[in-house]
Amino acid sequence: MDDREQAFVKSKELEAKIKALHEQVVGKVPDRLDRQGAGLAVTIMSDLLGGLIAGGVIGFLIQRFFDTKPFILGIFIFLGGIAGLLNVYKYVRRIENGKNK
Repeated sequence: MDDREQAFVKSKELEAKIKALHEQVVGKVPDRLDRQGAGLAVTIMSDLLGGLIAGGVIGFLIQRFFDTKPFILGIFIFLGGIAGLLNVYKYVRRIENGKNK
């Protein structure tokens, strides 16, 4: 083994020792899913906001084009919210089934 391979092996051994000590002092080391909580929150928020914004823009454009009352805008914001919730539901189901990549 050359020097780089020995250093790599020693770093892995040190990493394992640190992890064991951390488990002993603090408790269980969080796994990968626990660390992705912020990413999950951002994904869910962007799905909901994207649906609402898209519905609002479409509703606004239709309202301006046909010169109608603002209830068209409200209907499309509602539909955009439902679309966002459906996207969140699909995403969570994919995570539950273990197909999230």
